Amino acid sequence: MSPEQLALFWVGAVVADDVGHLARHPILARSPPVWVGGREPLRSLYARWLAGLLEGPVGPLDDELSEAASALGALAVVLVSIDPGSERSVNCH
Repeated sequence: MSPEQLALFWVGAVVADDVGHLARHPILARSPPVWVGGREPLRSLYARWLAGLLEGPVGPLDDELSEAASALGALAVVLVSIDPGSERSVNCH
């Protein structure tokens, strides 16, 4: 194998292991919808591989929402921690 092929193999092995661990996490046991953020091409790769392992819907976020997802998630956590009984949600648009 060439150095480039070895590097690609290594990246694929690491991502496959990570996807496997994510798919077995208890938070995904009830097959909730999963939206995958992050940068391309990893976003599409994770979404495709997770979709093959999970029963619920899995899809990649678009570029704009993916860019804002971490901040929106953090905001949602803060809102729930301030008012745990609230039915508030974070409006993305």
